Amino acid sequence: MRVNTFYILLLLSINFISAAQAQTVQTDRYTKVRVSPSAGQMSPLDEVTRIVFGDAVKTVGQAIVEVLDGSGYELRHIKDVYEKPIDSILMAQPLPEIHRQLGPITIHDALEVLAGEAWHLKTNSLGRELWFVLNSHFSKDTLRLKRLLRESSTASNQSSSAGNSANKFYVNFPPGNVTAPKNSKELTAFVNAIDKTKTKNIRVQGQSYSTSNGGKLALAKARAQLVEKVLRANGISDNSMTVTYNALNKQATSSSGVLISIEGGEDDVGVSTKKSNANDASNEVSNKDERVVESPTVFRFYRGEDLEAALRRWVKRAGYSDLVWDVKDREQHYVTIPISADAVFDCDFLECLRRVKQAYAEADVPRYFDIKARGGNQIV
Repeated sequence: MRVNTFYILLLLSINFISAAQAQTVQTDRYTKVRVSPSAGQMSPLDEVTRIVFGDAVKTVGQAIVEVLDGSGYELRHIKDVYEKPIDSILMAQPLPEIHRQLGPITIHDALEVLAGEAWHLKTNSLGRELWFVLNSHFSKDTLRLKRLLRESSTASNQSSSAGNSANKFYVNFPPGNVTAPKNSKELTAFVNAIDKTKTKNIRVQGQSYSTSNGGKLALAKARAQLVEKVLRANGISDNSMTVTYNALNKQATSSSGVLISIEGGEDDVGVSTKKSNANDASNEVSNKDERVVESPTVFRFYRGEDLEAALRRWVKRAGYSDLVWDVKDREQHYVTIPISADAVFDCDFLECLRRVKQAYAEADVPRYFDIKARGGNQIV
């Protein structure tokens, strides 16, 4: 019995040694290398790295994009009840000098260091995507959040006016002018380069921002309408455009122009560029793109937008095929109804339509109209 036990232990020892040797490879006469994946290969965010940001990286958003470069993970921006993704506040913040050199550090820890204690990093390994959510301690201060979001919008607009990319262009107007853009030749070249077969939507935002009280909604609207005509003359249909206007006073800097944003990616205008460019990260969140994920029950109105255009946007998002607009005055002319204030509707699509109808009926100057959603042929 003792002999049998000895042989059993000997066989187990031989198998254990063989298994251990199977995990190594002889690379030369004196060196063996263990055959196993590194922690970074198993989980890219656990890769240990050393990071030094160059002078071109100015904001936290740019730094985050650079850290993620090559990791295989995609940064997402989650919309809630606010007009913009809440992490716009984080992306627009200046990069602290102490964060210009990080490491050795894992990618995951580097992202958390850049974000700071106000933000939680969330990841989805299935889709290899990540996003930032606000710490619940800070989410209660809604007034401060709205102010910070406004400030991040101003910073984004300034960045947009300073430089254009393949799917964004800023049309500069002299103060008070609505007919003669400073960069009209560049505008013409940009519009001519738009690939109409691939473009999903073009957003035109007229702006009139003033350091004093010179911001006028009429100026922003006239500038947006001029750009709208240029796009229409180039074959862009009304259904492919979302036109809004905005006027702000008491701003840090003045801005008079129109921001054109093309949805669908860089290939829409026939220019192939890197999808996530660190130099554009600070203002990429301010514009609609595939990285911005809207809550499925949130529908929005934008000040200055026409009601028909807003409802067409809603219809497209809800998966309906068309909107039949049949609102006419007594002379049988189609009626244009400008939206006077931003609004957020957090509800099911059909319920949101009912609330719109009710809101206009209960306004100080009521407007009565009917909204019917026909599910069979997907028409509103």
